[in-house]
Amino acid sequence: MADAHPAPSPGYQALLRWWWVLVVMAIIGAAAGYAATTLATKYYVSNASVLVTPTGVNTQVSTGGTRTATAVNMDTEAAIMTSTSVAQLAAKELNTTLTPAELLKNLTVTVPANSEVLTVGYQDPTVAGAVRGAQAFATAYLANRLASGKATVAQQEAALSAELATQNAQLVVVSGQANTAVAGSVPQQVADAQRSVIVNSITSIQSELTSLRTSPVTPGQLISAASTPTKPSKPVKLLWAGSGAALGLLLGAGIIALLARRRARRASRAVVLPSQPAVAASPAARETHVALAAPASPAAVEASPAAEAPVVEAYAVEAHAATEPLAAATEASPAGDDVMVDPAARIAGYGRSVGAQTDETAASPAPAP
Repeated sequence: MADAHPAPSPGYQALLRWWWVLVVMAIIGAAAGYAATTLATKYYVSNASVLVTPTGVNTQVSTGGTRTATAVNMDTEAAIMTSTSVAQLAAKELNTTLTPAELLKNLTVTVPANSEVLTVGYQDPTVAGAVRGAQAFATAYLANRLASGKATVAQQEAALSAELATQNAQLVVVSGQANTAVAGSVPQQVADAQRSVIVNSITSIQSELTSLRTSPVTPGQLISAASTPTKPSKPVKLLWAGSGAALGLLLGAGIIALLARRRARRASRAVVLPSQPAVAASPAARETHVALAAPASPAAVEASPAAEAPVVEAYAVEAHAATEPLAAATEASPAGDDVMVDPAARIAGYGRSVGAQTDETAASPAPAP
C-alpha cells in the first residue's frame, strides 16, 4: 500500500510557483538600501586615549598625619568624562553653538579591559569636526580633573590649617599651666606630658601642609591624540543593504499573497454554475424561450402549424448545446450528479413537452364556424 502524503498547503504551492518574486524583490531591496547610503548623512569618528593616574591628592589624613593614596575607579572616571561640567569646558574650547547635551550625544567613552585608560570617541559629519571634538573632550576631562584636584588640595589645606591653629592654642594653654605649677609637682608633670603630645601633633600637621603645598596635582595625561578617520563609520553599507533585502522579502511575500488570492478567485469563478437556465445565455435562446413560454391561441396554432416546428427545433438545439458542458462536468465529478444534471434535464424535458403539445394541436380538427 502506497504511503499517503498530505497535499501541500496553498501557501507552499504559491511559494513554489512565484519564488522568483521573492528573489527579485530581495535584490531590488538590497540595491535600494545600498544606494541609500550615498544619500544618507555620513559620520566620522575620531578617538583619543587618556591615561588616568592618581592625582596625588586623593588622600585621607590620619591621626599620625600619614597619607594613604586611593585607587582610581575607572567607572567613576568614565562617568565624569560624560558629565555636564566636562561638556561645558569642551563647548568653550570648540567655540560651538551646540549645547553641552547635544555635544554629549556625539560622545562615546570606553575603558579597555584591565587598564586605566579612557578611550574617547566623538562623531561628526566632517573629519575635522570629529578630530576637534575628541581632542576637546580629552583635554576638557584633564582640565576638569586638574581643577578638582586643586580644589581638593585647597580644602585639605584649609582643614589642616584650622587644626594647626587649634593645636597651637592648646599648646599655649598647656604651656602656661606647666610654667605656673610647682616644680616637680604632679600638675606640672601632667602639663608637660600634654604639651609633648600637642607638639608632636603640630609637627605632623605642619609636615602634611608642606607635602600638600609642594606636591603637584597629576590629573593624567593624553597618551594618544585624536586620530584622523579615513572613512565614515556611519552609515554601514552592509547593514543598510541587509535591511533593504529584508524589506524586499516582506514586499515579495505580500505580492505572492495577492497573486495567490487572485488565482483562487479565478478558479472559483470557473466552477460556479449559473443561477439561470443555460438557454438564457444567447439572445436567440431568450427569444425562443419567450415564444414557448407565452400561451398560444388555437387560432394561431391552426393558422401556422408548421411555424412552431422550427421554434421547437431551435429550442431543442439550444438546450442540447447548453447541456453539453454540464454533462461533461457531471462525468468529471460523480458526486455532483444531483446538482449538475437536473437543470439540463429540465430544459430538455421542457422542449419535448412543448413539441408534443404542438403536434397535438396541429392534429386536432378545426372548430366549426
